[in-house]
Amino acid sequence: MRIPLGIKIAITTVVAVIGIVFFILINAYSYLVDDVIEGMKQEIHINMSRLQQTEEFLLQKNEYEQVQVELSSIGSARHMEHIFLADENNKIIAASKLSYVGKNIFQEFKEYSDEKSIARLKEIINEPKYGLWVSDDQSTLFAVYPVILGLKESNKLIENRTGFMVANFDLQWISSNAIETIKLKALPMIIILSVMVILFSVFHDYLLVRRIKDINRAAMQFALSGYKTRTQVKGNDEISDLANAFNEMADKVEIQQSKLIENEENFSVVINSMEDGIITIDDKGIVHSFNRSAEKMFGYLNDEIVGQNVNVLMPEPYQSIHDDILQKYVTTGVKHIIGTGRDLPALHKDGHVFSIHLSVNELPGRANSERLFLGSCLDISLFKEQEEQLRHSQKMDALGKLTGGIAHDYNNMLGVILGYAELLTDKLADDPKLKKYLTEIQHAGQRGAKLTQRLLAFSRQKTSSPDVTNINTLLEKNKNMLEKTLTARIQLIYELDADLWPVYLDKGDLEDALLNMCINSMHAIEHSGQLILTTKNCQLSRHGMNELTLDKEPGDYVCLSVCDTGSGIDEGTLERIFDPFFSTKGDKGSGLGLSQVYGFVNRSKGDIKVESNSDNGSCFKLYFPRYVSAETGKDKILEPVELLGSDAGNETILVVDDELALRSLLKEVLTAKGYTVLLASSGEHAIEIVQNHNIDLVLSDVIMPGMNGYKLVEYISKNYPDIKVQLASGYSDNTHNSEQHELHNNILNKPFERDVLLSRIRELLDG
Repeated sequence: MRIPLGIKIAITTVVAVIGIVFFILINAYSYLVDDVIEGMKQEIHINMSRLQQTEEFLLQKNEYEQVQVELSSIGSARHMEHIFLADENNKIIAASKLSYVGKNIFQEFKEYSDEKSIARLKEIINEPKYGLWVSDDQSTLFAVYPVILGLKESNKLIENRTGFMVANFDLQWISSNAIETIKLKALPMIIILSVMVILFSVFHDYLLVRRIKDINRAAMQFALSGYKTRTQVKGNDEISDLANAFNEMADKVEIQQSKLIENEENFSVVINSMEDGIITIDDKGIVHSFNRSAEKMFGYLNDEIVGQNVNVLMPEPYQSIHDDILQKYVTTGVKHIIGTGRDLPALHKDGHVFSIHLSVNELPGRANSERLFLGSCLDISLFKEQEEQLRHSQKMDALGKLTGGIAHDYNNMLGVILGYAELLTDKLADDPKLKKYLTEIQHAGQRGAKLTQRLLAFSRQKTSSPDVTNINTLLEKNKNMLEKTLTARIQLIYELDADLWPVYLDKGDLEDALLNMCINSMHAIEHSGQLILTTKNCQLSRHGMNELTLDKEPGDYVCLSVCDTGSGIDEGTLERIFDPFFSTKGDKGSGLGLSQVYGFVNRSKGDIKVESNSDNGSCFKLYFPRYVSAETGKDKILEPVELLGSDAGNETILVVDDELALRSLLKEVLTAKGYTVLLASSGEHAIEIVQNHNIDLVLSDVIMPGMNGYKLVEYISKNYPDIKVQLASGYSDNTHNSEQHELHNNILNKPFERDVLLSRIRELLDG
């Protein structure tokens, strides 16, 4: 129970006053009793001395009866209880009552005295002397006086015969009398003191307690008032000092609280502005705060998640083991996740699992000893996807370099096979059987050449012939071919944008890519269905580009969509569809169709996106950048260049190639047309020949050990500008400089036909 301070002080004051008064009364009582006893002792001494003389006189005259009468008379006096006169043998010879006469004085004395008084009595009688004393319980006063007994024998006085007179007086009346006296004198004083105490309490409450109450009231309302409450300062004492101290403290607290609120608001703004999800939990795993990024990341609002265990944000088995890991750290300090960062799966409110990078650290100790931990969560789902895309791109690039190297050598071998087969065609024209064999060899070589071109297209190393193209025009041109390929069971639907922007790409590559995708769609449609080809212009922002497979610059793009109503592509297959040699057709597929599409799109500086679900069809979207002429800013259409016919000649031609069989073949072909042919196995060897012979034209491979074809051309153009140059290669390695761009565009693609080679040489030599 709460007792106000004023009442406590009043009760304490009353108790103190009562104690003081009680102490004074006790002392007054003792003083009064002692004073009365002392006066009584003096009075008894005087009376007993006079009685002693009287008794001695009467005894000398042998008037015993008179002595008895005298003692009986004295015994009835106020406050006297007994009086005895005993002889030298302790025999009572006279008393206040006749019944005591003849008895032993000590026998009777035992009945109304204590052992100490008896011992005192014996001590006084043996002296002999007189004595006055008070019993230990302050209830009785004893008086003993010696008496000379004058009893006569034969009328003679017998001297040296001494007795004693003993009397005891009741002192209890003294206590009663003292108490009555104190009551009469002390009661008014007590009343006056009580009134003074009441007045003091009222005065104290007004001057002291009320001021303390004001300070207490201000302290209780301080926090509720937003730290605005202050107390009035009254007086000039310790309480006023306390009030001043409270007001100064309140001013400082208000300033600090304002700064704290400002810091918390700033901190809250910073935390809620962070892209990372920030979560604080205690050592029980209970969530204390949840910033806005965490709300977006996990789908929970702050009010929904605060107070719950953080393991609701985790899938199994992490949800079950989280509390054990946290408690192990709290009790042992062994770090598992605390103080470290790691990638973990997280659980969204809607139930889907996504990847996060989690960093957890313990916050500094708090005054209430509560341990808090701060977790920083970064959604790395997109990073994981991009990492997978980068891995896929690196894998494709590595495979591209591998296939490019293989295709280079393969093209050389095919060039030799097809070249010699072409030479034999003229020799075996009259032998139908051998000509048939030769035709099969040429057919196989041509198939190998086409396969090599597809490999090079995949590896981006095929020498392409890009041109400004309108995709709508190309689609209309190939519509009949596509319909025949799809057969009547599949309806081909065109949805073309009439104002489609032009693009810059290789038309042949686009036709091949389109045919590959249409054949794949045909195989995906089991019975009847539709294949829808759509074109449209689109402007892609950076956010829009993030949805594509690769990171491209934002801007204007033309989108070609190839969508079917087939069986769709499952997730596992979807991840591998662009891998070279991956096929779902078994022995019926080479696995290079979509790889070729992938290489063509990227070679055209575009991008490709696939959308598909099992049983819901597939949709391939090819994005190509809009073509704008650098000179006029308007769309520009380029026309292809036609090759000249083939003619014989008598000029000197230097053939440079690291493949011996191919050098021999080219010498055979060119010599048959009248040309003088010199051979070199490397760029360095070719320079030596050029320095020592008159050369009209150099026919050189591009990729060779040591000095490549472009370096050789650079040397010849600088030192021998009159020499014509023709490059040939199985693929383009993009090692040419800007001045060699036209030379690069006019390169002969291996394996090339004899007539194409002769026509190109004659064109260059004729200027």
